[in-house]
Amino acid sequence: MNTPNLVSKKAGERQDSNGDGLVIGNDIISFVADILNGMPTSSHYCASDMNGDSIVDLDDPGGFVAILLMQ
Repeated sequence: MNTPNLVSKKAGERQDSNGDGLVIGNDIISFVADILNGMPTSSHYCASDMNGDSIVDLDDPGGFVAILLMQ
């Protein structure tokens, strides 16, 4: 399985979609808002782009859930 985008990259990292420095259940709200709005809803929009295609869409939840479960 190729998972290069599941690796954190520093502050504002993938999966920390609310920007609090933690990857926990609280990120779910921001992540879902980014998907539903289809456009940036916060300065941490890029953190919700789990597959690195510059779009937060239905291709991203799998990676998001995988990272939450690894915590």
